[in-house]
Amino acid sequence: MNSLLIVGAGWVGRQIASQAIYHGIATVLLDKSTNILNDAEEWIQNHLRSFTTDPDSHPSPRVFGQLRTAESLDQLPDDLTVALESVPEQISVKRRCLTELSERLPPDVALASNSSYFTPSMLAKYVHHPERFLHWHFHVPVWITRLVDVVPCTETKPEVVERILQLSRTMGQEPVYEPVEHPGYLFNWMLQALLKAALELSQKGVADPQTIDHVWRTVSHMPMGPFQIMDQIGVDTIHQVISNARWADASLPLQDLIDGLEPLLAEGRLGVKSGKGFYDYPQSATSR
Repeated sequence: MNSLLIVGAGWVGRQIASQAIYHGIATVLLDKSTNILNDAEEWIQNHLRSFTTDPDSHPSPRVFGQLRTAESLDQLPDDLTVALESVPEQISVKRRCLTELSERLPPDVALASNSSYFTPSMLAKYVHHPERFLHWHFHVPVWITRLVDVVPCTETKPEVVERILQLSRTMGQEPVYEPVEHPGYLFNWMLQALLKAALELSQKGVADPQTIDHVWRTVSHMPMGPFQIMDQIGVDTIHQVISNARWADASLPLQDLIDGLEPLLAEGRLGVKSGKGFYDYPQSATSR
């Protein structure tokens, strides 16, 4: 039986927790903020309600699978088999989280990172017993994309990889095993070219985000344009990912793109999760 710990109850962490619970996996959601934990549990309940046939039902997350919350590692149960960090995409934050987790959790607990851009080799050096460490990267919205990257480091044991592949399938995800690490995995590496091009066009005044999205949707027949995609992922996450791209190649001319996103962050326009980003969203959209 799998028992999953997710560290970080933000926009991505709560989606992963909801997906695990929906498929009957006992899950612990940990965050040091009581307010974030409470908000995450409410979001999960509203999200799971959207999958029921009775619109008036009010299912607890525990109807699907056991949900527990914790504000510190001292509150964790003894039956964990997998721990996933889904903290902000900042190397210092991930370093502290992974170091503490690997010091506190038994060596037989598989430890994974949901990093969007850092490679396993960049983070494995902070992990005690790196043979149980790998990257397990989800794409949002988790319940729609249903694709997850599974990337080992050089020390990862094959049985740890297999455990994560099986757990992914149990959660209704399609695991994509990538034996050679690369910044941004497959989709994110391809997507960054589109997003950077869209930001450059907007910041140079060639066209506004709405026009750029319209052109992309019309010609490509895709349901969303690049700015709508950034709102789905989170403008703050996009800012972090572009900033982190300099770790892979310091020569990339990214500072103008980074500077262009900062006014939105200052206004709290983080995308769908905050109800406004490049676009404004009704309150109901943030609970789905």
